[in-house]
Amino acid sequence: MEPEVEVNVRGGVLYPIDCHLHPGDLMQTIYQYLQSNGVQFHLNTTIEGFEKEGRKVSKVITDKGDFTADAFVLATGSWLPIVTKHLGIELLLQAGKGYSMTFENVEKNLHQPAILVDDRVAMTPMGTDLRMGGTMEISGLQSPMLIKRVQAIFKAAKNYYPNLPVSFPSSEKIWWGWRPLSPDGLPYIGRHSAFDNLVLSGGHAMLGLSLAAATGKLVEEIVGGKKTSMDIAAFNVERYN
Repeated sequence: MEPEVEVNVRGGVLYPIDCHLHPGDLMQTIYQYLQSNGVQFHLNTTIEGFEKEGRKVSKVITDKGDFTADAFVLATGSWLPIVTKHLGIELLLQAGKGYSMTFENVEKNLHQPAILVDDRVAMTPMGTDLRMGGTMEISGLQSPMLIKRVQAIFKAAKNYYPNLPVSFPSSEKIWWGWRPLSPDGLPYIGRHSAFDNLVLSGGHAMLGLSLAAATGKLVEEIVGGKKTSMDIAAFNVERYN
């Protein structure tokens, strides 16, 4: 299955119905589609607070102006508890940092994505490029890069694929981001009892992309006052109150 790269393993499990994709391409496609259908984006905008009228949120205050709406959906990933705090809502959610490296134009690349289970590393070929990533570092949103964690990812990849033609990257080529983690590993999806027009959605951990479409459907149903497609009691946004 890997004709160009030596594979140093005793065996593996093939999941033929699993899929992988280039997240940058996906997000750009979604962004362009939404724009062409009238959705407005306000990028690089910081939420500074909210205004309330009775049991409703009436306005979001940002560093680039105020916005009013009939309904508000807060889906800000690892920053969700920071945003909800403006509304007096305490949410148990922690940021878990993960790192990745993307190597461009790999001469002899992998043909199959792989999870290196023993070392918790993901290998994802994306055309002629290759991404390797992993780790779950619980260190908050302001912590610096820990180079030893990145080195461990690279070392694991080279152990599994000894002749993979890539070298350890410079620091500016190393990416990291934060996964939103709830205590029980389940996301928060639903209304908060303090407000009639507020929906929270977050805490999907490492399954954000996998669960995005289903979560979007549930949020649309909740905002629209419809019966949800499934029982969402397990995702109760106030289950730790």
